Amino acid sequence: MRIDLTEEQGLLRDSVQRFVAERYPFDRRQKLVASTEGYSEEDWRNFADLGWLGLPLPESAGGLGMGPAEVGLVMEAFGRGLVTSPYLATVLLGAGVIAAAGSAAQKAEILPLVAEGRLKLTLAYAEDDRQDPAAIAAKAEPEGGGFVLSGVKTAVPYAAAADRILVAARTGGRAGDASGLSFFLLDRNQRGLALRDYAAHDGSRIATLHLDRVSLGPDRLVGAKDGALPVLEAVLDQARAALCAEASGVATAVYEKTLAYFKTREQFGKLIGSFQALQHRLADVYMKSELLQSAALDAAEAAALGDSRARAAGVSAAKSLVGTLGREIGKEGVQLHGGIGMTWDYEAGHYLKRLTFIDLAYGDSHWHLERYRRLTM
Repeated sequence: MRIDLTEEQGLLRDSVQRFVAERYPFDRRQKLVASTEGYSEEDWRNFADLGWLGLPLPESAGGLGMGPAEVGLVMEAFGRGLVTSPYLATVLLGAGVIAAAGSAAQKAEILPLVAEGRLKLTLAYAEDDRQDPAAIAAKAEPEGGGFVLSGVKTAVPYAAAADRILVAARTGGRAGDASGLSFFLLDRNQRGLALRDYAAHDGSRIATLHLDRVSLGPDRLVGAKDGALPVLEAVLDQARAALCAEASGVATAVYEKTLAYFKTREQFGKLIGSFQALQHRLADVYMKSELLQSAALDAAEAAALGDSRARAAGVSAAKSLVGTLGREIGKEGVQLHGGIGMTWDYEAGHYLKRLTFIDLAYGDSHWHLERYRRLTM
């Protein structure tokens, strides 16, 4: 697909693609995934030097003030290389909450450090298998002028790498209520916070957080008390759009890798790319990857909208389609490679794992289809 980019966007895309191609070969990626951290600190410092960590952050905080389209260019390149890092957790989720809801003091303290690569963040909101952000049940009860947090958070991205963790907890109402949610800023080593870090099936790092009467001062409240849900929805929509862009990069890599395999693998004395039935199946992969890329562009466009209802509907429509197509593309990529597609040392199976993770993250395709229906009826 031909996409018209501005000169600045073209330079950004070229720099990220060049970095991934030169610094992130598949064997290095596998070593990083197998490590305790799951990513490279050296790469993180390079991200900061290249300006990628400040890409969507306001210029007043040392960022570049760019939007979902530019973030999408970074994420698409990351997808093609299966890059693992706390980028989305820090830049879009954690810093996104601070930028949207934080006080002037919180923004001045935190955002420049994020842009410089000296502070990592993450966002803890999910609980059990609930996909609706309003379903949060973890409580923040008033005590001594501050708050005491209790509850369990699941699938928190790169929590072990984060210096600080944004936690969404209920200061009023019941699970499912639109009002009564608030954000709190915790240190990773906060007393009463227990963290269990583990690798997700795609190799990225996630964690379960146990909050056992975590005591916080009033200065750890981020944004208005009871008013976190609109910000949470907006930040998650930015992350969803970014994941759509990443899926576009993964899908393109599936097609390119399979095409290259068709040109070299022989069966029955012939290149398997000469068999018409396989040609048709690869053509389907190509068409679906192009459709997925179109949906990812729609997600970026929707994420930039000022109207919250239109933004949410557009992002959910795209995320639902991307999730469905991504799984289909990933499965076909494995099938067309045969047995080698299932091995740890070959990319095909890892593409499928990442596309599956992207579908599940922040609402799967079914959840987003239902969200779109609710918003457009």
